[in-house]
Amino acid sequence: MRASFIFYLFLCINIGLIGNDKPIPTKLTKKLVLKPKKTPYLITSLTVEKTGTLVLMPGVKLAGSAKGSTGQFYVYGKIIAGSKKSKRKVEIINMAHLVFSGADINISNAVLAGGYMKFLGDCKGALTKTKLTRSTNSIVHPIRLNVPKSGKLNFVSCEIFNLDIDLQSKNFPADIPNMSFIKCAFMTPAMTGKNANRPYVVRTMPLEMLAYGNQCDILMKLKFSALNWKLKPTLIRQWYFYDKSTRETAKNTAASNKTFILKMGKKPLTKFRAEAVEKKGKKKR
Repeated sequence: MRASFIFYLFLCINIGLIGNDKPIPTKLTKKLVLKPKKTPYLITSLTVEKTGTLVLMPGVKLAGSAKGSTGQFYVYGKIIAGSKKSKRKVEIINMAHLVFSGADINISNAVLAGGYMKFLGDCKGALTKTKLTRSTNSIVHPIRLNVPKSGKLNFVSCEIFNLDIDLQSKNFPADIPNMSFIKCAFMTPAMTGKNANRPYVVRTMPLEMLAYGNQCDILMKLKFSALNWKLKPTLIRQWYFYDKSTRETAKNTAASNKTFILKMGKKPLTKFRAEAVEKKGKKKR
């Protein structure tokens, strides 16, 4: 019994296990584990340095100031958040800036909400069953996705909701293997009635995203450009388009390129569905 207590004390000291009342440091250079509690962990600024590791156990809620989306959250080191096996979600919300730069990412079953969300540099790892969306109380910018030059960043069964996509690649199409979106949904609020399944709010993403994603759904507008990609071997991708006009334009554009085959899903390929709205500010229930 005494030996177990000494081991637990040693563990807490070395990994920085935070309970309900200890403040979170603004800069993290070692390992810190946050346990779930009844109220959110409120932060003004938190930076996980290259040498630091932040572990958020299932059920943890990390939020910006209670008065608005003012949190500053930067990860340059390693983050482990949530679990594929747990039903309890991790929430990182109400952040003015939510930035991962060259980070080692392992996030599962989570919600990320920020005014300015960025994946910069050579991030690696995976986000699984995670919703990436906007903070309601801040100015919202497009989500910035820098394709890593080395390593690989995977998004699996994720929903990118109500955010424009700012894709940055310096070596397309050679870097296609470095970032992937598998069974993800790129969604916006949807209209109802005669205009059902059309975007209520216009959000856009570049045409190149079709190459990085597979078995994905889209309820957004595409920024069309010449599809003159020279791919070897031939790249095959499948997408489901909610909007008929976007689907037809994408189909015709892809048909001009013999090295890129775009298969059209006849029904949604993911579990995510459009959130319909009847009037401005009111969601259909």
